[in-house]
Amino acid sequence: FTAAGTLNKARHKHAAVRIGDAVLLLGGAGPREYEAQYADSEVWREGRARTETALDRAESTARAQRRQLLDAIEAMRPYVE
Repeated sequence: FTAAGTLNKARHKHAAVRIGDAVLLLGGAGPREYEAQYADSEVWREGRARTETALDRAESTARAQRRQLLDAIEAMRPYVE
């Protein structure tokens, strides 16, 4: 890997999709995952990044859905061990 620029937010566990000469990064979590889960997007182009906030409105919904999914996985644990 080689450095190609910086993002506006440090993120991991995100989705990334190449679209032409750009990369669309969606969601993810911040350095301290329990403090920051992102429901926004960022577009990276040629060594620069631009934050897109179109998905910010979905942040609370995404958090609730993520919590529900984690709760469901935990509830299933006794059946798969």
